[in-house]
Amino acid sequence: MKKIILSLFGLVLLTTKIPAGEISTEISRVVVYEDRAMVTRSGEANILAGAGEVILAGLPPMIMDDSVRVMGLSAGKVTITGTEVRRSYLVNPRRKDVDKLEQQIKVLKEERSAIDDGLRSLAMEKGFIVSIQAAVPEKISKEMLLVSPEPGQWKNVLDFIGQSSTEVFAKERKLRAEKKELNKKIKAREKELGEIQSFVSREAKEIAISVEAGQDTSLKIEVSYVIRGATWRPVYDARADHDGGTVELTYRAEVRQKTGEDWDDVKLALSTARPSIGGRPAELFPWYISIYTPPPPQRRMNYSLGKAAAPVPMVMAEDSYGGDMEEVQPITFDNAEIARAGAAITFEIPRAQVIPSDGTFHGMSVDQTEIKGEYSYITTPKLTELAYLLARCENIAAYPLLAGKINLFLGPDFVGTSRLDTVAPGEKYDLYLGIDEDIKVKRELISEKTEKGGLFSSNTGYKNYHYRITLENFHKTRQLITVLDQIPVSQSTDITVERGKISPATVKIKDREEPGILSWKLELPPKGKKTVNFEFTVEYPKDKELSGL
Repeated sequence: MKKIILSLFGLVLLTTKIPAGEISTEISRVVVYEDRAMVTRSGEANILAGAGEVILAGLPPMIMDDSVRVMGLSAGKVTITGTEVRRSYLVNPRRKDVDKLEQQIKVLKEERSAIDDGLRSLAMEKGFIVSIQAAVPEKISKEMLLVSPEPGQWKNVLDFIGQSSTEVFAKERKLRAEKKELNKKIKAREKELGEIQSFVSREAKEIAISVEAGQDTSLKIEVSYVIRGATWRPVYDARADHDGGTVELTYRAEVRQKTGEDWDDVKLALSTARPSIGGRPAELFPWYISIYTPPPPQRRMNYSLGKAAAPVPMVMAEDSYGGDMEEVQPITFDNAEIARAGAAITFEIPRAQVIPSDGTFHGMSVDQTEIKGEYSYITTPKLTELAYLLARCENIAAYPLLAGKINLFLGPDFVGTSRLDTVAPGEKYDLYLGIDEDIKVKRELISEKTEKGGLFSSNTGYKNYHYRITLENFHKTRQLITVLDQIPVSQSTDITVERGKISPATVKIKDREEPGILSWKLELPPKGKKTVNFEFTVEYPKDKELSGL
């Protein structure tokens, strides 16, 4: 068997060709990037000796023409002499799922028609019962004048009217309820059909592969191309075990595509490569400056009516895949095979995937690992008197954790969602796991004193504040907590802020060193309590009014 690997960039015109022959191919593998995908199709064809073409028809129009690549195996000598990517137009573009939905809608509408027939029949029965009801009083009155009425017979008539009315009304309610549900199903199917048909294009592409064979033979061919309209994003589940000091991190991926072709039972890979950026960095050009020269005064223009200029053509933006992330929870967890090529990582999903071209996200498992978590609490009582549980983790994976949504669980309980920034291998990151009611926090103003200074000795006023923060631990084990508060910062040379007594002493925390911020790292004993006290004094001109205090 001879292996043929070619890069296809143009069309080689042949003087003689056998009639073109279409080859049936199936998608065997897809690699998804952030804004496109590389699709690989495989098929087999019998070719005759001489020159001819093998055509892959009915391909989506969003194929990037210069991305086509071919690889082949043949039993005899075969030379691939060129390729051409052509545009074609479909008379009646269809998708397999369109026929299925149209049939479902047809069946549902037939069921609705049957219900309408039943409602019309019940309307006739109601009309008959109403006519009897209208005739009974007159009939009774006449019999009472002529002969003695028979109560038993009239009771039977009235019972018949009452029972029949009840049955008819009950059937009518049931049929109307069934019709209402059918209308919902029909509306949902029609909406789904409309969404699918919005992705169907009358335009298509075909790849024509020019071949020359020394003899009649078979050709196994593999064609790959890059196509726009696909994307993927990471989603994480973090399940924290506070008592065990661990975090179970599940890495999932969500893929969506509207390329115009369904991916049925394909090998799927997810790549962190970003081909949209390109492989070459941008270049700097000279940065020129000069003395500003004002423009000359504009002359007054005389306007006259004439032919309008041709409008500037609008450039349509590429489709964006932003928006709220839909929640997808795979039942089982698979670990993807991870490969590195330079700076890019590829996740080979172990199971065959089905990703229809419907523009919705479809989830799959990528990896799952258990990591150690350094648990502590953090509180900002000036803003809210609550303690938040924090797990400090390290990315022990051989690949970066890309930025994405993270679902947070504390044991079996869901505590909320957050966003994880990109984390490099070996880098540490924080997971906030919601509030803990077993850590009580209280902040109170103990005293506030205002002094204006002496009548002749000073023009300065003073305001002194004393705050106390009380922290109480109801856990049976010691807990670490970070406390954040603040004192005001002066923006005027006439105002001075001085720290007073602070107990215990504050500490510096990286990324928290902003002007006026006070930080403490404390250890709360089991079933114990600690307090934080801090004071500050504001000195200002006593004839001025303070703002922001």
